[in-house]
Amino acid sequence: MNGLTTPQVLAEIRDLPALPAAVTELMLSLGDGAASADRIAEKISRDQALAAKALRLANSPFYGMPRQVSSLAEATSVLGLRMLRSVATAAGLSGAFTSPAGSGLDFSAFWRHSIGRSFCSTWKGWTPQRSGT
Repeated sequence: MNGLTTPQVLAEIRDLPALPAAVTELMLSLGDGAASADRIAEKISRDQALAAKALRLANSPFYGMPRQVSSLAEATSVLGLRMLRSVATAAGLSGAFTSPAGSGLDFSAFWRHSIGRSFCSTWKGWTPQRSGT
């Protein structure tokens, strides 16, 4: 019997696609100006992929939290609505595209780069670098 190892399971969990219905519900809640952090956290909790991505991002070194963020309500507060919108959009879109066979395009690297650029563009101190001007 070929069993999965713990590292294999963890690698697959990292790449779980978000459910389209969960992303749609979350986007609607994020567009609602009266939505509370608890309500948004409840929407995120309906999808394991979104929940994992939000918690992983909130616990990233970029945010420099003094302790581990362990609840979605806390992750919602740490990340803010704008970043959660970016996470939901990326999660919804990344599952919709697959790399065509033989294309030579590394979709995983492409999405990491795209999400990283999106993340950096929401940072208040960031300005685009222009070459040659």
